[in-house]
Amino acid sequence: MLSLVLYMYACQVDDVPVVVQDPDLPALNLSNVSYGAQPRHVMDVYLPANRLSAATPVVVLIHGGSWTAGDKADMAGFVPYFQENFPEYAVVNMNYVLATNTSPALPNQVNDVEAVLNYIDEQAAEWQVQPSYVLLGVSAGAHLAMHYSYSRQPNNVAAVVNFVGPNDFLDPNFQNNPLFQYMLGALVDPGAIPAGMNSASYASPVSYVDAASPPTLAFYGTLDNLVPYSQKQRLETAFEPYPGKLSSHGFVGGHTGFLSPQNLSQITTQMHTFMQQITHD
Repeated sequence: MLSLVLYMYACQVDDVPVVVQDPDLPALNLSNVSYGAQPRHVMDVYLPANRLSAATPVVVLIHGGSWTAGDKADMAGFVPYFQENFPEYAVVNMNYVLATNTSPALPNQVNDVEAVLNYIDEQAAEWQVQPSYVLLGVSAGAHLAMHYSYSRQPNNVAAVVNFVGPNDFLDPNFQNNPLFQYMLGALVDPGAIPAGMNSASYASPVSYVDAASPPTLAFYGTLDNLVPYSQKQRLETAFEPYPGKLSSHGFVGGHTGFLSPQNLSQITTQMHTFMQQITHD
């Protein structure tokens, strides 16, 4: 709606503040906005022009890097991609604290995802964005997007977009990998594992999939040597009891093969279909 919208905040005082939403707001980019106490607790924020808090949801980009490396700069290419293809969205590109053997990824990095969303919630009125989120991650970032969304079931995550994210560490293709146990050391805090689970099941997003899980769009490469293509089937199996919740696709290529022009064209079409679906649901 392109007319001025007035929002009245209900409160028990004589003077009720009025927030005027301006549909002619210019675009605004904010760099290295702090959302927490650590140096890595920063994010870049891209607010589109003509935004309204009732009509401008937010896509949050989460980088990969095997939980121990990577940076939001790795996701910078997704920013113009979203601005061109999905201009109704604000974009947030986040960093998180990298994992070490003394500071594991789980639950710390999932807590960082939650902290980002909480911070945006607090800024939503000032930024004039809708606190409704699509979490888009690549590789380890996709794992974090899924793990947070499925295990904590936040009611403000509208969807997950998963590019080559590991979802089931009970997959024999992981279990039989000699580097797997070493990786788990930096992935899971043993003290966080609930009774009845082991490190692999606790770290696996599929362990938490149920009817409350948000709609998910997933892409896996047929030639991926890091995240095996079998992960596509395992995610599909987890969502099988919940028809319509998962849109799962394969592409020909390795771990970053989704970036090839041919694959990216097809993926963009699939993204449009998915985003339209979650918008109208």
